[in-house]
Amino acid sequence: MWPIDIGTKALDEYIVRKEDTAIMFDSGGLDVLATPMLICSAERSCKNLVDPLLEPGQGTVGTLVNIRHLAPTPVGMKYRCECEVIAVEGRMVRFHVELHDETELIGEGIHERYVIDNSRFMGKVNHKHEQRIETQLTDLIEEQIRTAIGQKVLEFGTGTYTLAHDLCGKTDLSCTDKSMEALRNAMRTKSEADSVSLIPDSELEEDCYFGRFHMVYSVFAFHGLQRLVDEIMRLRRLIIKGGKMVIVDFPADNFENECIKQLKRCGFEKISTTGLEIEGKPAFLISAEK
Repeated sequence: MWPIDIGTKALDEYIVRKEDTAIMFDSGGLDVLATPMLICSAERSCKNLVDPLLEPGQGTVGTLVNIRHLAPTPVGMKYRCECEVIAVEGRMVRFHVELHDETELIGEGIHERYVIDNSRFMGKVNHKHEQRIETQLTDLIEEQIRTAIGQKVLEFGTGTYTLAHDLCGKTDLSCTDKSMEALRNAMRTKSEADSVSLIPDSELEEDCYFGRFHMVYSVFAFHGLQRLVDEIMRLRRLIIKGGKMVIVDFPADNFENECIKQLKRCGFEKISTTGLEIEGKPAFLISAEK
């Protein structure tokens, strides 16, 4: 268990496979052990050495590699990695590594790994992933919304309206969502821009909102075909003639085709679809004019 003692050693053996060669890694043009695979073997051996010594929930990540590749090793030949802990500084563990094939020394150098809390580390990774998704959505909707600067835009279902507000601060932007938490979040930031108004979902049936908006857009708002049908029928009455509806969603259960069919049924024309990838899943953006 942690702490890790200096002088702790381990040895792992490997064999060069066809998929381990420089040709396969595109790091060279010969059927010999690739440098990236040599380094990978060293990292793996160091990880395997230290893993049993960690506390539950801990892991390590590589932070530095300084290893020389000294000689070639052909496919089918065995090689071994000898690693030894030579320094421990806080959560940093430094290793000396030597790699030998069946005839000679083929690599040596230094590798450093950092001890992490796995859940905390993945929290940072997930936050970065969420930021990437937000950037993707921003890029997707930015072009659509910028055409409505100075017009009246309804953001349906996403709650905080910050995406559109950040993109076009002076747009007369409204937001609707059935979630009370989302409404409260929107109200807390409303003072940032007097041009932004908030419309509770329950009030959208009122006559004063019919034919008011130049654009209605939604991001993952419908959650199923029945709500899609109901909401498109309702929201179409809020859009002025020549206005636009923009929908971003996942194409599950024939959702995309049904969405296009309902838009046509509700009098929308010039319907265009763009294929997307969100969180590694296929998605789409549909833009339709009334």
